Amino acid sequence: MTSAVFLVILCLGIMSGSSAHDPSLDAEWEEWKMEYERSYSLVGNLEIVQKGPRVQEEEAMRRTVWEKNMKIIKDHNGENGLGKNGYTMGMNDFGDMVSVTWIASHCVPLSALHGVFYFTIIYIIFFKTDEEFKDMMIDIPIQPHNNRKGIWKRAVGGGGLPTFVDWRKDLPKFVDWQKKGYVTSVQNQGKCGACWAFAVTGAIEGQMFKKTGKLTPLSVQNLVDCSKPHGNNGCASGTTYNAFQYVLHNGGVEAEATYPYERKEGPCRYDPKNSAAKIKLFVALPMSEDILMDAVATKGPIVAGMHAVNSSFLFYKTGIYHEPKCSSYIINHAVLVVGYGVEGNEMHGESYWMIKNSWGKKWGLRGYMKLAKDWNNHCAIASYAQYPIPTNREDFCRQSFHKNPPSDPAIYKTHALFQYPSPCDSRVSLDQDTLSDTSSQTPKLRKMDNSKATEDNPPSQDILATSEPPSLPPRTLMPT
Repeated sequence: MTSAVFLVILCLGIMSGSSAHDPSLDAEWEEWKMEYERSYSLVGNLEIVQKGPRVQEEEAMRRTVWEKNMKIIKDHNGENGLGKNGYTMGMNDFGDMVSVTWIASHCVPLSALHGVFYFTIIYIIFFKTDEEFKDMMIDIPIQPHNNRKGIWKRAVGGGGLPTFVDWRKDLPKFVDWQKKGYVTSVQNQGKCGACWAFAVTGAIEGQMFKKTGKLTPLSVQNLVDCSKPHGNNGCASGTTYNAFQYVLHNGGVEAEATYPYERKEGPCRYDPKNSAAKIKLFVALPMSEDILMDAVATKGPIVAGMHAVNSSFLFYKTGIYHEPKCSSYIINHAVLVVGYGVEGNEMHGESYWMIKNSWGKKWGLRGYMKLAKDWNNHCAIASYAQYPIPTNREDFCRQSFHKNPPSDPAIYKTHALFQYPSPCDSRVSLDQDTLSDTSSQTPKLRKMDNSKATEDNPPSQDILATSEPPSLPPRTLMPT
């Protein structure tokens, strides 16, 4: 999603415009500008908070930032050569932009109001043109939905999540939905904070391919322009939850061919005659890498939120990404989990998630990343995972993932919350119209006959009738 990041010219070396550049990097700088189509002009949109020296050319400042980022990359890769890191970094489109990490590590913030940072330095300048970086992530914590509470916890005897050792024995060691034809090509969201829309369309594309055998790129622009009534804010911010809600209420989403991506928001132009995909409901997974693994293995590409704020993420190139500063709870970016695997020996190698980003093919592994798996929910990858269901209830309930309650996730149909146990559980009596109802009512649960309950066979009434439902996912916007 996006980060309210303005290119802040913070240090006097940059401010003076006279800081010496490394002449040995001249050729690399010119090659980088040509590859990423950079051209600079005199700064014309600077806001000088305090009086200071006249700022010179933009290119001089950009070059200074670029050299600092190049040093970060080379220092990291040098340590990687010594075995200190498991991944490499590389220069890319973000080379002349200041990251949140760089700002925080070089200056002391006094406050941050409305995305504007104030620092204890003599001269402060806010450079307001870095929309590409601004729209990649935001630092707004989003609480994990369905976080081991309510019926989920009661359903497993009050002891938290069960152990899924038996699950993993039945799951493949390697999954790659891209190779199976479920995944469209990597796109670049550009100056629009639409990572949430790319992730949602990617998940629906995979499910539609599973259902029809045809891979049709869906319209990200459709979601950007039209999901505002459901809480999203176009290129400025949005959540995957709100995007799924839009597709459900709207009755479909157009194809990329009829509603192409423009890297900016505009008026909604959805035409129901051009609807290319529909979904019946979507599934919100509890925060568990085991459950995410099962869903990826048995369902297809899965939408996930994650924490992506460090320079190491921006300049990721190869290897399995593990960032000690990555949060397991803060989410500021949306991606698509398209598989998982192990590097090295299958028994003792390093596990990873394969994620698809929306920052173009020049980022990472041609637009993909291997993220550390089974590492305490690294970068919050399992905290906000969802996937759509394009089928009816009968087909949904026949899917293997939903045959073993209580491992079922909460299901959202518009604003209706289906609690544990699953609506597919034969013990639960559901209204016939629940799946198609757009009201906020939850399914009616039938109390069980507990006359024969024993210590080994505890009464199920608490599970079905008295557990408090988990709260709905927060509506916090995640501009990606």
